[in-house]
Amino acid sequence: MENVIYTNGNSGIYNADLNKIDMEKANKLKRKMMQNLDNKQAEQTQAEENPKENINMTDGDIKQLKTTKIPTELQEYFNDNDDITESTKLTYLYDYLRLKSLLGTKTHISNLPQKKVLEAIQNTDKAKRPLINIAIILFNYKDKQHTRLITYREELFNDMKNNQKTKNKKILENANTSYEDLMDALKRAKKDDYILFYLLINYNLRNLDLISRLVINTDELENKDEENYILYGIDEATFYINDYKTKTSYGTKKFKITDDKFLKILHNKYEDGDEYLFINRTGKPYKQNEMGKYIKSRFKQYLPLSNLSQSTIFKIIHNENKTNNDHEALRKMSKNRGQLMDTADNMYSSIENNDDF
Repeated sequence: MENVIYTNGNSGIYNADLNKIDMEKANKLKRKMMQNLDNKQAEQTQAEENPKENINMTDGDIKQLKTTKIPTELQEYFNDNDDITESTKLTYLYDYLRLKSLLGTKTHISNLPQKKVLEAIQNTDKAKRPLINIAIILFNYKDKQHTRLITYREELFNDMKNNQKTKNKKILENANTSYEDLMDALKRAKKDDYILFYLLINYNLRNLDLISRLVINTDELENKDEENYILYGIDEATFYINDYKTKTSYGTKKFKITDDKFLKILHNKYEDGDEYLFINRTGKPYKQNEMGKYIKSRFKQYLPLSNLSQSTIFKIIHNENKTNNDHEALRKMSKNRGQLMDTADNMYSSIENNDDF
């Protein structure tokens, strides 16, 4: 049969007899998948250092990505970089598919002229930085000249940097929450709310960080070097975060917690048989695309007018520390986040730098 591609799973257009997929149907599925993800991205109200992190993928989106055949040049890159997480692979695959769709060619991206790739990215009204990033990754991997791509990425970063503080001011105004409000909510919080608020405020975690197992022995874990888990003890708990996007640069994040209220609630959760730190009404852990809504809804119980995400909470605390010229606190926040101080300042601050920064 001509004009077919193979897949490693069933996406609804799978032909069990031929073990193949009709290319026309596959392309329709791909276009629909990318349109859905682009629509979700357009709904986001804030920019992160990696825009893909803000996309709330549904289980269906993820399943479609997982059952889409990974293009040869991308698979080769994955094969030679075995430390890339599965979530990052899905992100790269999405970026790759979107860029290939813009280019409208079957030729490997790394075999195209820089000019053609740049024109495709510059002419789209969708997020450009993920596209230029995946192009640079592939050009660099194949040892192809890519200085023009790097220059354009720097231009995008500078444009973003110049506009980000204004965007952050609007986000903070829309949050309807001060630093004092956050601390008051933490003080009044009970049970799971206290654990959630405590981790977000004191350790500046992202949504994915919070998807964590609750164990008293690491033997309970299938792969302790890949999972996020909190190891509970009577006198202290240790939070190990292995599944996050900058792990290759910063390694496992490890936090020791001795707060009495935190430990007491954690003890009760383990006694109740909770396998995960946060579970929904069906007893299952919240997924990454659900965690943002969970955070917002729990803070509204204490701050009814608030509009908070983990990113907004980070912005509020970052601005507080920057206003107080607390360099040590800012360094700790960046370390907790797994990023450079300059990145944190560029992405989250609404305060113009002075000579001290």
